[in-house]
Amino acid sequence: PGLLEHQRQLVELGNQLMWFSVELCMALYGAGRFFSLENPELSWLWVQLVIQKLYKLPGVAFVKFLFRDYGVPFYKPTLILHNLPTFHELSCGVSSWLGPLVTLRGQVVWDGVKVFKTHLAQTYPPLLGLRMAELGAEAIAMAETAVDGGSPVPMAVVSEDAGIPISLQQVAWELDGLAEEESSDGEGL
Repeated sequence: PGLLEHQRQLVELGNQLMWFSVELCMALYGAGRFFSLENPELSWLWVQLVIQKLYKLPGVAFVKFLFRDYGVPFYKPTLILHNLPTFHELSCGVSSWLGPLVTLRGQVVWDGVKVFKTHLAQTYPPLLGLRMAELGAEAIAMAETAVDGGSPVPMAVVSEDAGIPISLQQVAWELDGLAEEESSDGEGL
């Protein structure tokens, strides 16, 4: 409710991308392959029922890490929902930014265009990309060794699970709070 047409189209496109991503993750999981799905820690993606269903599968976990721990000047807490036996190590980082941090709120002018700061921080830091590639290659090698030895493919280390960041109960409370605020304005949802 209350969205402009272009905003509604973006939400619809985002929902289609979510469904496609989950279907792909489920297909990979069902074939005994690895998957990962990344988004900011406080993304609405994580409260979707289909994501929670994926999370409840055996050998699936969340890992939380900070972009700052991969050498960039912003914090950006991020989660990956995955089933790789090595990705829990992303939480350790490789080279923390030691200087002042940039707050990712508001807008700035970049290349003559006003953009949100979060837009500038959506690209993976190079050190994060390298670390993900290393851990992915290690996971694939572990899977090959397991298959060659007749063992099951190793999955995520559930004891290292960072947990789902936002519960559906929290979302319900927040929505109830919004409904109360809206109704006190006389407009309702």
